[in-house]
Amino acid sequence: TISSEFVGRKNEITSILTVAKEAIKFHSDARLLFVTGDSGSGKSTLVVHAMDQIRKLINKGRKRHRVTKHICRESDVLVPFSIFRSVLPDILQDIELQAEEGTPISTSRHSQSGIETLDWDCFSRYSAHSKVSTFSKESSCCSADKMVRLKNVLGELDAPDEFINLIGYHLLGWESETINIECDEDQRKNHNIASSINFMVKVFQRCTRHAHFIVLALDDVHLMDEVSWHVVLRLFHTVRNLLIICTSRTLTSYKLALEADDWTDLNTKYKENGRFVHIELNRLKKDDVRSMIAKRLALDENEIDDSFHNDVYTQSRGMPAFANEILRSACRRNNIERQGNNKVGWKGADRGKGELTPASVGGIIVHRLDTFTRTVRTILDLGAVLGTSFDLADIINVTNRTADCPFEDKEENSQKIHDALDFLVNEGILVEVCLGGDVEGEHYIENDLRAEPSPSSLKKDHVFQDKTYTFCHDIWRASILSLMLESRKKRIHKFIASSLQAQTKKCNTDYMSLMKIWNHLTAAGERTQAADVALAVGKSFEGLGMYEQSVKLYEDTLGLWRAGPESVDSDAIEIGGFRSSVLEGMNRIELEYTIRIFVSIGKALANLHNGSDSVVAYQNALQIMQVAPSARLIRDRSILFPIFSGLFLALKYGQIEQDDDCLYEQDLVRRFVTEAKLYGDPVHYARALSMQAEMFGRLEKFPQAFAAFEELASVYEAEKHSDAISKAYGSDRAAQCFAISALWYIQLDDMEAAVEMCEFIFEHLMPKMNLRNVHNSALLIYPTIWVMKSQNRCS
Repeated sequence: TISSEFVGRKNEITSILTVAKEAIKFHSDARLLFVTGDSGSGKSTLVVHAMDQIRKLINKGRKRHRVTKHICRESDVLVPFSIFRSVLPDILQDIELQAEEGTPISTSRHSQSGIETLDWDCFSRYSAHSKVSTFSKESSCCSADKMVRLKNVLGELDAPDEFINLIGYHLLGWESETINIECDEDQRKNHNIASSINFMVKVFQRCTRHAHFIVLALDDVHLMDEVSWHVVLRLFHTVRNLLIICTSRTLTSYKLALEADDWTDLNTKYKENGRFVHIELNRLKKDDVRSMIAKRLALDENEIDDSFHNDVYTQSRGMPAFANEILRSACRRNNIERQGNNKVGWKGADRGKGELTPASVGGIIVHRLDTFTRTVRTILDLGAVLGTSFDLADIINVTNRTADCPFEDKEENSQKIHDALDFLVNEGILVEVCLGGDVEGEHYIENDLRAEPSPSSLKKDHVFQDKTYTFCHDIWRASILSLMLESRKKRIHKFIASSLQAQTKKCNTDYMSLMKIWNHLTAAGERTQAADVALAVGKSFEGLGMYEQSVKLYEDTLGLWRAGPESVDSDAIEIGGFRSSVLEGMNRIELEYTIRIFVSIGKALANLHNGSDSVVAYQNALQIMQVAPSARLIRDRSILFPIFSGLFLALKYGQIEQDDDCLYEQDLVRRFVTEAKLYGDPVHYARALSMQAEMFGRLEKFPQAFAAFEELASVYEAEKHSDAISKAYGSDRAAQCFAISALWYIQLDDMEAAVEMCEFIFEHLMPKMNLRNVHNSALLIYPTIWVMKSQNRCS
């Protein structure tokens, strides 16, 4: 809604309107408006009032328009396409469901929705939670409807069917019982991150093509993920008559997940041609604060006492949100009166006490919190730990896991939570938005909330409407968190993670749900559980070609151990960012997860063709295994095998310098063969033997090479081992060793044996390979081409 107490910012409003007017012009290039400011500077309020002016422009021109929106959360930074969990279902509403096969897709009645019914405050709060709650009764139905609409769009765009699951389920977390299109690992690999970005852009263009003017509003973009930024910039470059509005904290405190070159282009080329405008909000002027006081108290400005005006300005530091809270607090406590000079100011007896001095706004909030009941305080604690936004369903489900209560208490306690949240909304601390789902009171329990407000009488089948609640300002959440003991915060985070794990289905592919769990586990200090989640999510990211995102997640997870207490020894040895004291304190399980994450980083970087950093990751893992005392307790030595394989490939392609005798490589291979033989799994032993044979062949030590190859041939069975080796090492290196051995025969001038080996490969190995693994097939066939070509038999 439009605030009647909005003051100042005339220059900023003018700048925004200028940008909007250019974006509205026929066939105009997209514009990007970037508003930054400190917490409390009024970024969102400014945009609300600017949008009100833009609405008038659009209505005057009678143009069809479309507004879509998203508020970024803390958990969004590591989740690809996070903003489209709200934007995509929103714009899909403009696609009619096909009534019958062959019926063309048409624009629905939603296409007329626009700024006359939506403003920044309304649509931001709606978007604060990107989907109907997992615990809502309508969620399954809504997801099915979205998936059908998505399928219709895909059909029109000639996109493959597996994109429905890839985007709708794996990335956006939608569930559908009516559409069941399988998308296996190979299909997922075929759709890399670039194709997914391209898809998102095309769907956005298709769903908004009816509009003459489009607004994409994104709040708190300092929390937006890198992939979403790629899509937003593609939209900026390709969509006409689009106004992108971004708000962010000051960039001196936060770093955007945006490529440095892209940010430079925006601030140079696109700033010069007027397509990019950066507005930095400063503090209000002192006269503006006087105007705010006058509007709040319904006075003329000349009726305000100077000392009162000065106190409000000093306490708020010119930040509009803080000034508003000070005035609300003063009015609530009846600390204002008309004085003898007919000026309105502090009550004489209260001057200089509590909030009447230049105290911090945080102090005012603390005083106000002390007046709340235990129920309200507990709800605020839970909400603050959940995040800047949280759902009614989520908070009830979390409290449900804190204790066991009889069935009869569930309705009563759920009602207490609901009433407490209503109280906080009326107090202006929370903002609520209805999402349309239902939350059944009998499903939930909260044993610890026993104070007022009192619950109303309930029927056994009482149902609440699901809602999203957002703190009206970050200072409320920050103040609440600062008052909580660290132990209590960790305990709540643990309860939240446990609740999400219990309620989330198929969480191994729903990235948003998993990243919520990961964030709460890390905050709870549950490092090994967080590492387990990170490995699962990272592997899924890699399956979609999002290697950079997986590396970022892995590195952040390793930071849970790296962020230990500072060592008193400034000369302490570090391996991979770990001080020796940290490695010495690791238990066996922590060490295993650390090694697995380093290995995953090495693999991901290798796929990004970053060989040097990949080598560093593998070498760090190997060094840590040699230094950490708990390494001797690890019985499953297979944890070492990917390290040996990764370093061997780096050596093979010259990414590691070594001496003329290749002693480093020989020692590495020897250790691999020894460990794999002791482990006893033919899959790993075959890989180790192929590595040994290939190394000796490259060093032209052919007797040793053929000895290792013969051992490999006695162990390896393609039909049993090929897929397992490919899964563990990327491709079937054992089978490829057969092809490489044919080249050794050429070097020994034994063409007959070389051809015989090629024929063996064609007749006995290739038919047993997984043909969908094109990489493996190419590596297996390539050496045989040289042999057959030398015999004129390539045809």
